Amino acid sequence: MKKHAFYDALTQLPDRRLLTELLQQAISNNKRSGSYGAVMFLDLDNFKPLNDQHGHFIGDLLLIEVGQRLKHCVRESDAVARLLGGYRHSCDVARFRRWILLLLPTMPAA
Repeated sequence: MKKHAFYDALTQLPDRRLLTELLQQAISNNKRSGSYGAVMFLDLDNFKPLNDQHGHFIGDLLLIEVGQRLKHCVRESDAVARLLGGYRHSCDVARFRRWILLLLPTMPAA
């Protein structure tokens, strides 16, 4: 049950709720240890046209593949999460950008 509550159903990556918890933990750990962390947002440009032209099935496959590739590029202690939606264009409420977030763990202060 917990897996469904904190993970994106499509990509099986942590969702916004779990990411918030991970960020809060990282911030607390960083404060205690005097370390730094980093957060990186990635936006898949032109996702909507791809989805419109090739269908949601292909768009979903792309999101799954991007998530898996990101997971393979980072350390096991890092987190890759998928954030749904986020931006609404003022002229088109139906358009949503799909965000994937990469959370890098703490680094010692210089």
